[in-house]
Amino acid sequence: MIKKERLSQEKQKKIEKEKFEQEQELLFEKYIELKDKLSKTKNESKKEELRLIIKDIEGIIIESNVGLVVKIVHKRMVEGVEFEDLIQEGRKAMYEALLRYDHTKDNKFATYAYKFIDGSLHNYLRDNSRIIRVQWLANENYRLYAKCLDDFINKYHKYPLDSELIVFMNSDAETRYMASSDKSVRIEWTKERIERMKMISDQASLSSIYDTFGGDNDTELFEVTEDKTIPRPDEICEENDEKRRIREKLDELFDYYGDVGENTRIIDVLKLRYGVYDDDLKESIKKAINKMGKEEFGLIKPEGLTLEQISYVYDITRESARIYESVGLRQLQILVGAKPSVEIKQGNSFRFLNRDLHIEDYNKIRVEFVNSNNDIISVDNKTKFIKGLKVGTATLLVHDKNSNRDITYEFTVLPKDNKTKKGKTLRKEA
Repeated sequence: MIKKERLSQEKQKKIEKEKFEQEQELLFEKYIELKDKLSKTKNESKKEELRLIIKDIEGIIIESNVGLVVKIVHKRMVEGVEFEDLIQEGRKAMYEALLRYDHTKDNKFATYAYKFIDGSLHNYLRDNSRIIRVQWLANENYRLYAKCLDDFINKYHKYPLDSELIVFMNSDAETRYMASSDKSVRIEWTKERIERMKMISDQASLSSIYDTFGGDNDTELFEVTEDKTIPRPDEICEENDEKRRIREKLDELFDYYGDVGENTRIIDVLKLRYGVYDDDLKESIKKAINKMGKEEFGLIKPEGLTLEQISYVYDITRESARIYESVGLRQLQILVGAKPSVEIKQGNSFRFLNRDLHIEDYNKIRVEFVNSNNDIISVDNKTKFIKGLKVGTATLLVHDKNSNRDITYEFTVLPKDNKTKKGKTLRKEA
């Protein structure tokens, strides 16, 4: 009699399952048909109607499969997280799966959606299950530890010592306490690992930043939690000190070169590039933002503007902004007695135009190249062209006739660009 009842129940379940699958198949066929019709329809009112019908069908599909979400949530459920929140997260993941699901293939929707839901719940629990975040692997180990602890208490009706728990967890080669969700990973439980799990357990018990902990329970969590949204005092001091030194060097550079040619523009570009925003520069930035809009201009970072943002401020090309920056940096290198550096591509040339030197007329060339005999670069004292012959580094002594001094430049020849046409001469310095 019992056997007959069991068979009839199984038969009924089978019939219900077949009926459910047929209904799902019809729903998906209708869903795909409506989506195709929506893509072909041009009338806006009809489009809106179709969208509403599609939304209703999506809701029916998700509601009919919500049992799958509940099943996965029960497997993933942990303390400190609301059941309804996990159900809602599972529904969202199922909707993502529905948008990507292809019903013409062999796999069922529930099979396809399982990975989406399980992965979404895993990420949600990782980020929201406790105030103090724990690494993914430590979370997996803690899950095994908590399960083993419950099983030990249920079996022996007492709380275990560390030594007893270690023996219990490592005793059976087939035990589930030794393999994580990745079955190939086997865990050897030691005293250190148990201590680590206890620490994670203490962290899991903190449900508010006002919870107390410590030996006398007199310290609240927020008192020892770093607020990363507020810069640390030492970082503020260091940043201010760095910007002060940059401003001093740039002022020194201006005093040396003076308001000659484009030197003021070069120094202003360096200030913007390294976040030294003077009042007049702030005004220039405001004008550029008002002209272009905040979204197009982009975020103004304290460490400095991008070359593209600087090009917006001065209404120049990005390449011109880069040239101003490179020239300014070489001027600083000359000022402090370092070797100014220049990059050039193999086979390309540029003309030395006095931009680095204290000369009022950039086009009136007052330099002479000395000690230029090498196989990396070639120079022409008549035209003042410098050409990269082969990849490597070379030094070039430049004699400044105006101030009667020698400056040693360091040239780096980079591999040539395959897209560059043969015989084309590139001037890196405009």
